[in-house]
Amino acid sequence: MQRQLPSVVPALFVLLLLAVAGAARAQGAPAPTARNAYYLEVGGNALVYSINYDRVFTDRMSGRVGVMFFGAADEEGSAGVLAAPVMANYLFGEGSGRFEAGAGILLVSGGIENVEGYEDEDFSGTVGTATLGYRFQRPGGGFVFRAGLTPVFNLNGVGPWFGLSFGYAF
Repeated sequence: MQRQLPSVVPALFVLLLLAVAGAARAQGAPAPTARNAYYLEVGGNALVYSINYDRVFTDRMSGRVGVMFFGAADEEGSAGVLAAPVMANYLFGEGSGRFEAGAGILLVSGGIENVEGYEDEDFSGTVGTATLGYRFQRPGGGFVFRAGLTPVFNLNGVGPWFGLSFGYAF
């Protein structure tokens, strides 16, 4: 049995992210010289880990997309999950150390097959996610560090979570 949310939801979110970024850029806010960053997040918005690309649009706005795969298999069965956080972030403060607040979606897809105690199932869906935390990133680039609360939420409630990120900005 496969559960699927409408595919228009992720597309609308990406369009909203691009519109917000364009409007913020049009206001003339100066952008840092290091606008791109790659980082590994442990825990965080994808729950286990994720490898992320982050683009700073203005001095205050950034967008992020990541990917995580987690799977296990033996001679009898297998299970796996692919997750992708897509987020927009707002940065408060000045300088290298700043408060980061973000919101977005977590796209999830996976399956279970021949695992004892579980029914075979394919699943996919979208849940909300957020970030409230500290971000260290020098305007000129170099080491990136992030730490914060990264809850996930859906119609059933909020799941508190946290994450640490390490990477490089250029």
